[in-house]
Amino acid sequence: MLRVGLDRLLDPRAGRMWSGADLMLWHPTRGVLGATLPRLITTDTLLPVASTLERLLRERRTPKTLVLDVSRVLPQGCDDAALASFRRFVVEPLAQHPARIARAVVVGRPSLSSSALVGCVTLARLPFAVHAHERIEAALEQLDVPVSELLGAIASELAPLGLVSRVRALIGEDVDLGLRDVAMRLSVAPRSLQRALAAAGTSYAYERLDVRLELAASRLMRTSQKVSAIARESGYASLAHFLTVFKHRFGLSPAAFRARHQGGG
Repeated sequence: MLRVGLDRLLDPRAGRMWSGADLMLWHPTRGVLGATLPRLITTDTLLPVASTLERLLRERRTPKTLVLDVSRVLPQGCDDAALASFRRFVVEPLAQHPARIARAVVVGRPSLSSSALVGCVTLARLPFAVHAHERIEAALEQLDVPVSELLGAIASELAPLGLVSRVRALIGEDVDLGLRDVAMRLSVAPRSLQRALAAAGTSYAYERLDVRLELAASRLMRTSQKVSAIARESGYASLAHFLTVFKHRFGLSPAAFRARHQGGG
């Protein structure tokens, strides 16, 4: 599965989706989970990584190899506040749940920002092996995946939006769209879209759920809207159902999530 984090598709000035792919999560096999971090590190841009790690740490499957690609982070995007967010949302969860990670591979260029992030991981003395590389190709050679195919997929996803991210962008513009509606806008047959998403390791139902919850999380952090209004705008007719699904995903009620992220707790 290759996907651009939804919060990097949101243009807060226009209130709609855009095609900038600053952050990407990729899941080429069941045993590998990768994250290409954004150019600027903030609490908001790390939210998709944090939520994906939370899901990973709850899984009762074979421990995964985690690849953290921090080579694109800009020096101005890696100040003390950014490092604190990185430690809180990425490093600390890994230290608390070591059984879900077989090993970690960190990719960082010889720059101040990359070195600082790599240092955060290596100095944490995580209870599993941590390897550092300067190039993503060298890191991927350690993994049991076709390197050339994976690099091609990553490149295609970072340039124009890839299939999964195009689907997510359309859902983000209208959370009530069904599979047939999205297939028609992409000019493909619904069944073909289903097969393509399955080949990417995901499904339309999963992506719609993920988009709705990330939209809700973004609004909780950025606005003072009532939770009931956010639930409706995120596609949930039942507030009780929204509360249940949101807490299952983030481990917090919407009110507690807002208090933590708006209050800096």
